[in-house]
Amino acid sequence: MKNYRKLNIAEINQLTTQFCTAEDWSKINVVEGFSPDHITHTRFSGEIELGIFEKEMELPGGLKKKTGLYHVTLHNCSIGNNSLIENIPNYIANYRIGSDCFIQNVNLILTEGESCFGNNTEVSVLNETGGREVPI
Repeated sequence: MKNYRKLNIAEINQLTTQFCTAEDWSKINVVEGFSPDHITHTRFSGEIELGIFEKEMELPGGLKKKTGLYHVTLHNCSIGNNSLIENIPNYIANYRIGSDCFIQNVNLILTEGESCFGNNTEVSVLNETGGREVPI
């Protein structure tokens, strides 16, 4: 289990300057070593847990992007270390997203109530093999 702490005033001020908002800043918990440097234009509501964003992610085609949160709304979410989530016009709600994940250009991701897709079950949704993607 990870140890989380509350955001400090300097981190809240930096997030605000980077066009981030929160329904309640006291409901955002972060891991030790967290830095808000790579979180911009992000809205938070509900209970939020954030990891660190310190690595660069290489995408197919060789493009490199810094991990972080860019132009996204999160509600009741936990985001693992070094994930890249960007350009979510609507929101992501009630999800636990692991480390080293890449989510981009999705309108809405949400779950509520009971589900049939395995809540709290870790799965690999895509496997990259020899330059082509193969669904699992």
